[in-house]
Amino acid sequence: MKKAVAVILLAFALTGCGEPKIDGSSEQAFQTSMQKVRDSLAEDKRAAFNDAIQVIAFSQVSMKELMQAGSGDEGGRALIDKKIKGALAGKTGEEVIDYAHKIKQERAANQ
Repeated sequence: MKKAVAVILLAFALTGCGEPKIDGSSEQAFQTSMQKVRDSLAEDKRAAFNDAIQVIAFSQVSMKELMQAGSGDEGGRALIDKKIKGALAGKTGEEVIDYAHKIKQERAANQ
């Protein structure tokens, strides 16, 4: 019985030791977790991460939504924020970079 409890506790401890992930639950959590994820990456991966964020963000919104948000439409801004956070939430830095790479490949295949 003690061994089973020890194994379960070890499993829980190891689960929490992974790479940081993006938290989209609130604006503050999102900003804080984005910084933690960025800081967790090797220096040479940070530029790729920043580029990946842009690729993913622009893949989530239409030109119409951008125009609405740009004209001061709060509903449009909220929708864009929700889409971007949804696309990034739960991902590690490497997963964000991989996801952006996949988006680029799909775009290239469609041209």
